[in-house]
This record gives sequence, structure tokens and C-alpha cells, in this order.
Amino acid sequence: MIKEADVIKLYLPFPNISEKLAKYRHMYAVENNRYSLFVIQTAKPYLVRNKILKNYITLDCGADSPVKHRSYLGMDLRFIIENIKISDQAKTKVGLSKLILRKISSQAKFVAQEITIDQADVINLNETITVLDK
Repeated sequence: MIKEADVIKLYLPFPNISEKLAKYRHMYAVENNRYSLFVIQTAKPYLVRNKILKNYITLDCGADSPVKHRSYLGMDLRFIIENIKISDQAKTKVGLSKLILRKISSQAKFVAQEITIDQADVINLNETITVLDK
């Protein structure tokens, strides 16, 4: 079962299912069991320099890190996916450290936008996601 502090790899239909970004699997940090997610992307200096990312946490690579290269955990957008179950197959081998989780908790109040992702679209793109049994 996916839980807080896990890092998962998913295809997200953002900005919509037909966009080029939706065709690539990205890493997401799981904020809570409601499937509130933040995107993780390889660190590119222009993202910060040009203020494309304003609220972010830098993740360094290493044995205790889910990333292979220095990356940014972007906190300008929070993605919400409701009433789904994500298989453990989507998880990376290593999740987030307690320190990073505390940073997420303290910076989460500054999230600029929450985006609810269409359940049917995300299920359509990912074999590891099913509808949550009620």
C-alpha cells in the first residue's frame, strides 16, 4: 500500500491526457494517504533562475535517496487523485527521509495551486492504478 513519504512513478494526464507530458512517466512524492502528490524533476538551474519553481526542496542523490541525480521536489502545484488505489509496483526502492518529510510539511502551506486529476484518465494511463473499493 502506498503511503506518506513514498515516491512513486506515474503517468499523469497534466495539463490534459493528450499533452506530451502525459506520455512520460514522472516521479511524485506522496504527501499523504489521500494521494496528494508533488512532482520530482531533475534539477535544472533555469527552473529556479527564471522563477518557474518558486517553492521547492532540493533532493540530492545517494543511497538513501529516491533520485539518481540532484532533483527538485516542486511544491508550487499539489496534484490530488481521489478514490484510487496505487499498486506497490509504482514505488521507488527508497522513499523520502524524515527530514524531507518535515520540510514538505512546513512548506506545504505555501502551495500556490491544487489540481485534481481526473480519476478515469489517470487509471487509463497507469496499469498500477485501480478504482478504490468502497
